[in-house]
Amino acid sequence: MVIVSYTFTPARRYDNCLCSTFFKAKDSKGSTNELYVVLDNSFSMQAKGKQGELLKRAVQEVLENTPENTTFSLLTNDDVYWNTDIKSIQKELMNLKYSANSFQLDQQITKIKSRKTPFNKDVVVITDAVNLPANQLKPIDETINPIFIIPKSEQKNNVAIDSVFLLQTLDNFYEIGVKLKSFGTFEQEIPVAVYNQKQLIAKTQVKLDQVEKELFFTIPKADFNGYVSIDEPGLYYDNEYYFSISKPEKAKVIAIGEADKNQFLSKIYSEKEFIFSSIELKALDYNVLEKQDAIIINEINDIPQALQTTLKAFYEKGGNVIFIPSEENKVENINSFLINFGSFSINDYQKKEKKITSIAFAHPLYNGVFEKKQITFNIHQPTIASSLKVPTLLF
Repeated sequence: MVIVSYTFTPARRYDNCLCSTFFKAKDSKGSTNELYVVLDNSFSMQAKGKQGELLKRAVQEVLENTPENTTFSLLTNDDVYWNTDIKSIQKELMNLKYSANSFQLDQQITKIKSRKTPFNKDVVVITDAVNLPANQLKPIDETINPIFIIPKSEQKNNVAIDSVFLLQTLDNFYEIGVKLKSFGTFEQEIPVAVYNQKQLIAKTQVKLDQVEKELFFTIPKADFNGYVSIDEPGLYYDNEYYFSISKPEKAKVIAIGEADKNQFLSKIYSEKEFIFSSIELKALDYNVLEKQDAIIINEINDIPQALQTTLKAFYEKGGNVIFIPSEENKVENINSFLINFGSFSINDYQKKEKKITSIAFAHPLYNGVFEKKQITFNIHQPTIASSLKVPTLLF
């Protein structure tokens, strides 16, 4: 295998490696060679060399240095042109766009090898080799005569938007995080902006004093279809990151129990965020349960077996079951019900007054519950008259 590190300049052209000089064209007398040009048109080929963008310069060199009577095949990230010539393909080359598809050399070589012809296969690969792993070379064997042309970028510094993520949800706002990755060194701060469609929502500047940097923005809590943009002179294709946040649908919650006991639940599951309904056990239509997001069993002394079976199936499909026991429930009956949802159980019932003094914020049960993990200790803490003892759970 011959690997050529190549920078496009007027003094060094393709004369030593492409088409008529390096390879024997198939239509030449006595030729047994077939020429394939693999041209990487990934976004990374937007990088600028001494004579402009790498892809545009590569296309120009192919157009200028391929004889009109040479038959060859051209493979780009998106298209394949078998057995063509430079005159026939000139328009396609001049209008070649950057591709969102990554450069997969092994797939291109496999396509070439699938061409069953009696000719030897000479392959010219033009790529900047960005993110090209060594295992992409595996399909190359004695049936392929490759030469690599690797144009070099003048710009060594680049900043990319790695990801955008939802950090927390507030009453009227979303807080989002933006993760940047930098390559090289930067003296000046980089502008970062957040747009909802074309409307500027927030803007700041960041000093890239480390490889990875996270920024945080507060945006309105509403449907959001926009992007994060950075302004830096490196590669342009990774300077915008599009994302959307849809307004969440109201969760459907049904409480099964006596009407007066269910009343307090309507204050917790408010109309603003939930579609809450309350029904007594004797009036329950089992068909409505599968349409819910959560089912609350509220102080039902004797849970029918049919309801237990329905709840188990609902839970196994990803539904949420909330169980509020009554003082009259026996421990064995509670555990008989809980076994439908795993190995969870309780030990005994304690009729003893206890005061709640703190909240275990780190407990897995509270993941995603609190917006801020702090509490003011001068507020009135509730007192419970009785409780069920639960063994330590392993999450």
